[in-house]
Amino acid sequence: MQNLKKYDGKQDPRQWLRIYSTAIEVAGGTNYTKVIYFPMALESAPLTWLENLKRDSIHSWEDLKKLFIDNFQGSIHRPATRHDLRLCKQELGEALRSYLKRFFDTCSTIANIADDDVIDCFHNGLATQQCGRTA
Repeated sequence: MQNLKKYDGKQDPRQWLRIYSTAIEVAGGTNYTKVIYFPMALESAPLTWLENLKRDSIHSWEDLKKLFIDNFQGSIHRPATRHDLRLCKQELGEALRSYLKRFFDTCSTIANIADDDVIDCFHNGLATQQCGRTA
């Protein structure tokens, strides 16, 4: 358990619980052990959530897992989608370098996106800035 990162509310709760459960089981623990050590594996905000649960709302490891997942699943950072990439637009006056960074930071979290989609989204996201020329 020494190498287990405490849960801070930003990770996927299901994934974190799998790692936590495995760590307890490898150490020879049971579901009872998981419940007992659970508060020590939480950072301040999730610990506050746990401490404020209604009395007698947890009767088993399964109860705790369900409440935990239900509470924290909405707070995780999810990978971007093609729609998010289409919404990534260069702002008026924004440097191209800044737009490139935002665009490719978003793009890097999208699995299996076709090159054609990336090119199309990038091109459509470029600001059409007119140079002020006088004749």
